[in-house]
This record gives sequence, structure tokens and C-alpha cells, in this order.
Amino acid sequence: RTPPPPATPTAEPVPGAPTAAPVEGGATVSPTVSSFGILLTYLATISPDGGAALEDPSSPQYQAAEWLYNNPSLSGYTEIEINQRYALATTYLSTDGDNWRLNKNWMDPERPECQWIGIGCETQLVPGRKLGETGSRTGSTTGGLRGKNSKEAENEERRTQELVMVVKKVQLFELALSGPLPSEIAILTDTIDISCYGNSITGPIPDAIGDITGLEIIQLDGNLMTGTLPASMFDLTALTRVRLETNGYSGTVPATIGQLSNLKDFRVENNMLTGEINPDVCAHELDHLSSDCAGDPPEIECSCCTQCFEGTTTPDGR
Repeated sequence: RTPPPPATPTAEPVPGAPTAAPVEGGATVSPTVSSFGILLTYLATISPDGGAALEDPSSPQYQAAEWLYNNPSLSGYTEIEINQRYALATTYLSTDGDNWRLNKNWMDPERPECQWIGIGCETQLVPGRKLGETGSRTGSTTGGLRGKNSKEAENEERRTQELVMVVKKVQLFELALSGPLPSEIAILTDTIDISCYGNSITGPIPDAIGDITGLEIIQLDGNLMTGTLPASMFDLTALTRVRLETNGYSGTVPATIGQLSNLKDFRVENNMLTGEINPDVCAHELDHLSSDCAGDPPEIECSCCTQCFEGTTTPDGR
């Protein structure tokens, strides 16, 4: 594994809202998005918790919204760009980004998020709607237009499409991330790779991870994570590699692991997991399958593991 390379390339404000940042010529953010309340309302519609965290001014989510509101180019962002910048800013603030080993370009309001170190993007043709425009989406990252039938929505999607850099990889490994991985990471619904191993991330894997339906790689090994493995993660049938070893996860491996027909590498050793790994997974002939299946008795029963470990009794897997 090598360090992550730089990626390729007027309503009245609500009380207590931040002041819009001035841009060249003394102007402020366009009136179409000048209200912080409008932005908060929109972010609540895309948030896994329905916007509950945005009600707390001390939360990483609220602070990310403040930062986003003061981006000088906010009025020109497509909704997908707003989603991406909000999700990544929340991740940065939740994991003590100011103290990462490297954080080049992160939270620079004038830098595209695809130029932030560890973020990989691809150009895609996507709906070009801006916040506050007629027909603006209020649902998921790539959802349809409300209030229109499917044909009308499809035609409007085509008329408003534009090329946008879409986040495909979040590779923040061995950068000294510290703190919980926020559920807002799941707003990045086009992501195929989340690799944040070798840090000090705490807390559980967000249940909302199941919203990233095309996710192929998740590597969170070597952290301080706890909680149970979310069932939603085992509905992600595109997964090829899952590395969760050396943490403090408890509970069992969901039996639905057996439906992950594309899985080739699955590692959960050095945790506090118990029970059985569903033998149905054996039919997929994984290149690597490891767990705490050694010991007498073993903590995990696994009939086709390629490597067995004796496990750990420490809550952080270390």
C-alpha cells in the first residue's frame, strides 16, 4: 500500500446564520442561495439522519454547512457538487482534519473537492440543477424530480445535464484520522472505494453505508472502531474487498455475506466477533477469507477460511 496520491483532476438569512463571503467586486453569494436556511433545509433532505445533526451548531455537520455557505462559488455548484463538498467537509471535521498527517487542499473554498488529497474523481454527465432552481431535487444524490411524471423528469434531466467531476474514491489511509466516521460519507453514492485504514477512527460503521450501492472496496482495518457490522453493508453486492481486521467490532458476521457473489477478499480477524461465517460464502471461492477461527474453542466458526487467528480480547483489536 502506498500513500494516497493527489486526485486527478434574496431571502433573509435565518437568525444566527453565517455571513456570506464576499467575492470579487464586493458581491456576495447569489440571491438564489443567499439564505442559510435554504441551504440547511436542502442538506437535511440528503442527510441520513434527516438533518437532526444540523440542529446542533457545535456539530461537524452544522460547521460543514457554515463552511459551504461561505464558499464564494456556491451559487454555481450543481446539487451533486454541493452534496460532495458537504459530505467531505463533514468527514474532515468529524475526524480532526486539521491534525491529519497530510490535508493538502482540504477545506480550501476555492479548490474543487476533487483536488483534495486522497479524493479520486471521474467526469460524468449528471443533472446540472443548482440549488433553488425550479425542479431542484430534494432527494438522493441522483434521484428524480418530484412533482413530474417519469417521462417529464427524464426529459428535464437530459436538458439540464452537464459534465461534473464525481467522487469515486475516498482514500484517506494512514493519515491520522481521529474520531467517528460520519454517516454523511454515504451521501457520496457514486463512490466505489472507501479506504481509511491505519488511522484512529472510532465508533461504528455507519448503517447508511448501504446507500452506496456501487461500493466495491471498503478498507477500515487498523482503526479503533467498535459496534456491530451493519446488515446494510452485506446488501452491497458489488463488494469485492472488505477489510475490517484489527478493530473492536462485536456481534456476528451477518449471514447475508453468502449473497456477496463478487467478494474476493474478506478479513475480520482481531476483533471481538463471534458465531459463524455463513458457509454459503465458500461457493464464491474467495482469494482470502480470514477470521478468529483458531483457538480452542475458536471465537468464529469458519469452514473455508484461508487463514485463522486466535483473536483478541481487547476492545480496540490491538
